[in-house]
Amino acid sequence: MSKSKKYRINFNGAYYNVRTGSYESRDGKNLTYAEASKDKWKCEKCSKKFPTFKLLINHKNEAHSY
Repeated sequence: MSKSKKYRINFNGAYYNVRTGSYESRDGKNLTYAEASKDKWKCEKCSKKFPTFKLLINHKNEAHSY
């Protein structure tokens, strides 16, 4: 896999399952794409989820910096 480390660790993209008709992610099934996209990025320290990478970085800087 040629993706960078940030994508391998933090990215939790949802995939559409044609059989069930719902979006699925690593954490479980989601009913709509809006629900799936709001949990796209995950903080590895506290497991809090964010819709954008920028919000994840801001959270890490504010909550986990010393």
